[in-house]
Amino acid sequence: MTIIFNKIKQLRKEKGISQQALADYLGIERTSLSKIENMKYNPSARIITETSNFF
Repeated sequence: MTIIFNKIKQLRKEKGISQQALADYLGIERTSLSKIENMKYNPSARIITETSNFF
């Protein structure tokens, strides 16, 4: 799963997207996205799917 978390952060930064913008799209708090990116929280299947669709 580490690869997924690192890839989210990497893609977001490469595309110049803020954590807040992605969190808004996903319908979650920015702090939740931060926890996902820093491997402190496991995202649901919905979050993984919607993140995939976003990128």
